[in-house]
Amino acid sequence: MIGTRVSHYDVIRPLGSGGMGVVYEAEDTRLGRHVALKFLLPALGRDLKALERFQREARAASALNHPNICTVYAIEEHEGSCSSPDCPSEHFIVMELLEGRTLAQMIDRGHRFDLTHLIDIAMQITDALESAHAKGIVHRDIKPAHIFLSPRGQVKILDFGIAQIEGARAIPDSWGSEGETTGGHLTVPGTAVGTVAYMSPEQARGWLTDGRTDLFSLGTVLYQTATGRLPFQGETAAMVFDAIFNRDPVPVTRGNPELPAEFGRILNKALEKDRNLRYQTATDLKTDLVRLRRDTDPSRKTTAEATGPDPSAERSVAVLFFENLSGVKEDEYFRDGITEDIITELSKIKGLNIFSRATVLAYRDKPVTPAQISQQLRATCVLTGSLRRAGNRLRINAQLVDTRTDFPLWSERYDREMQDAFEVQDEIARKIAEALRVTLAPQGQVGLAANATETLPADNL
Repeated sequence: MIGTRVSHYDVIRPLGSGGMGVVYEAEDTRLGRHVALKFLLPALGRDLKALERFQREARAASALNHPNICTVYAIEEHEGSCSSPDCPSEHFIVMELLEGRTLAQMIDRGHRFDLTHLIDIAMQITDALESAHAKGIVHRDIKPAHIFLSPRGQVKILDFGIAQIEGARAIPDSWGSEGETTGGHLTVPGTAVGTVAYMSPEQARGWLTDGRTDLFSLGTVLYQTATGRLPFQGETAAMVFDAIFNRDPVPVTRGNPELPAEFGRILNKALEKDRNLRYQTATDLKTDLVRLRRDTDPSRKTTAEATGPDPSAERSVAVLFFENLSGVKEDEYFRDGITEDIITELSKIKGLNIFSRATVLAYRDKPVTPAQISQQLRATCVLTGSLRRAGNRLRINAQLVDTRTDFPLWSERYDREMQDAFEVQDEIARKIAEALRVTLAPQGQVGLAANATETLPADNL
């Protein structure tokens, strides 16, 4: 397969394999980009049930447009390379190429995750599940091997192969893979599908499932990530099921004493055996994670413990992800990048507390008011903004709002030619930071030029 061309993709190197398929890095010769190709194993090419599951994975993932879900570009079919007329066609999924490691690989290597990193991972996964559940898609196989982490810490959820899709017909499936139990149908009661150690009680019993089963599985993943061990263990599948049904896990704070009691409370609620007592939605879980992130933020504690501080030094800013008015997916990456760059630049201002990316991530693409941010994060100011693109022209609007009065303290518009994305990203982030330094920094710490912005003449976009 290496060095061959499949359709218009030049296969470069293998990336991994599993019970269902093998993944290669390839170059899309039409678009000039590198992608990942996931091929259904040749032995399963004639298995209609396996092919249905393969197609299900592509349909479920392609229906979701979320930065924490691996993007599926297409599902394609190519004539087999063998000379026999009975040679089965090669079925493959074209996906975005990811760099990094799965959470399973990191756990296996003994990687230690601090609380901030744990919350960041949990919030990103929860945000993705919130989006999937809103579209009637339940993953049903959340586990470390299906959670990918990039070097920058971005999470990507993989493999929607056994996803439950609202409105989809039941698909007969007697095909199974390692670590998975199977039965007659993927979407009817009486059948347990998923990976045993991460199943919810209702999933293990073969009951109909909803989004709450993903939250139980996520609780299991977070427990394992925090302690290095599974909450429900056993030498056989039957023993694991017994633990899931009847036994409470060892408190996570005993497995990792560095974790706060509140983190343990959140996990206990996610791992409730009765789904009516569990978190009812991903939004509820995400809200508790946001609150925990706020309450354990070191910069917030430092400010609270200080005696007699200068009121201006107590100012805190939540930089919300800018709104992408263009509606183009490529602009979302630019939007995310410029928001993160602004957080980085503002964090350099002495006497100003900036909420971390992990904290504000929960509010991305969500309609929230400054008053809500003040109530939930206790931020004194919120920086909001939007970006629009017309051809090669880019317009960015930014506004700093006082959360107590809802009045703007500062606002500016930037018009630029989109020649080098990173250069424009750096420039706008730097100029916004310079302007806010003048607006927010304590007296005596303003050392940058007052002319913080510099807009170019622009036509209406």
